[in-house]
Amino acid sequence: MFSLNTKNTESGISLIIDIQSDLVRVALISFSNTDKPHVIYTSNQSISFESKVDGNRITELMVKSVSDICNRMVRDGIKDIKSVHYILSSPWVIPQSKTVKIEYDTETEIKDSTILDIINKERKELSAKFKEGNLSKEYEYDIAFIEENIFDVKLNGYSVSEYKGKKAKFLEISFATTFSSDKVLKKLDKMIKNFIKVKKFHYHSALLLRYTALRLLIDNKNEYISVHVHGELTDIVIIRNNFSSHLSSFPFGRTTMVRMLAESMKNTIKIADSSISMYEDGKLNKNEEQKVSKLLTPILEEWKVSFLKSITDMEGKKTTPYSIYLSIHRHFNIFKNIIEKEHLEVFSFDDSFIDKAVVFEGTIEKNSLIGIYAFALDGMV
Repeated sequence: MFSLNTKNTESGISLIIDIQSDLVRVALISFSNTDKPHVIYTSNQSISFESKVDGNRITELMVKSVSDICNRMVRDGIKDIKSVHYILSSPWVIPQSKTVKIEYDTETEIKDSTILDIINKERKELSAKFKEGNLSKEYEYDIAFIEENIFDVKLNGYSVSEYKGKKAKFLEISFATTFSSDKVLKKLDKMIKNFIKVKKFHYHSALLLRYTALRLLIDNKNEYISVHVHGELTDIVIIRNNFSSHLSSFPFGRTTMVRMLAESMKNTIKIADSSISMYEDGKLNKNEEQKVSKLLTPILEEWKVSFLKSITDMEGKKTTPYSIYLSIHRHFNIFKNIIEKEHLEVFSFDDSFIDKAVVFEGTIEKNSLIGIYAFALDGMV
């Protein structure tokens, strides 16, 4: 993997803030130049809303959740923080992946500036495209660049790990660029500074960070899929030949499922969520189980249709990676079962979710999503 705008994570205490569409998780991580990252503190808070609300209201609820969790952290005596790393899931970040192919008249030397010029041009074109379209209207055209990640560079049709100084007539670059709302980021930065003194803020796409983590952690496969189900969205990364070949999101997540069941049951989201948990754990009697199953099946079928569409190629065939790394902080087995019915192998990519604030010390657990993010940040080059 190539990265043109990231550096090794600085040593010291960093605050990681994982902002999903329905959840905020924070962790204080001690990074060292000579040792593995250590977890010092973790805390979690749901972004609570009873029904689907507009973008501005969701942003308010998200910022309030971050504020509440940071306030709790300070009350617990945590203040000495060197840097903040935001990890943004949809809808707080907009990922765009692209492949650019260039044919030169003669063999041409490839330099860092060659790659940078191409990507900067594409970034400006993408930014202009968003500002002209409906996608950025809710943010009043305040699209802000977050990061870039080069997945693959091919010279004359062959992938290379080192391109600088080499000559080629054909150049192909596969990369991703991510954007967010500048207003939202500034609002978060200002709020954080009310609680702690910190100068360095870093912004990351959860999609790209999971891609980085998977490549670092999985050494026996070169084709697999990361599926992150959260709130009203599902994010997908497809890795082929150890490089990302597809990034996407579709508007159907865990909260969507619960809300749709609540509407079918004509009951509250809280009761619907509890019913799904009891159904998942086999704690309903036979009649109740049949009722929930009858209502839940068409809802899950709708999610499955969007999921299969996201992992299907242009010819209508399912993609070849059959290993799914699934992360979801509630109702894991519900989504695991529906994916497995498509003859796909499912692995947990986050099985240590903590419902309440917990202070602890220890090395990073690689199957904790927040720990995985820290592991990826520490390993960035």
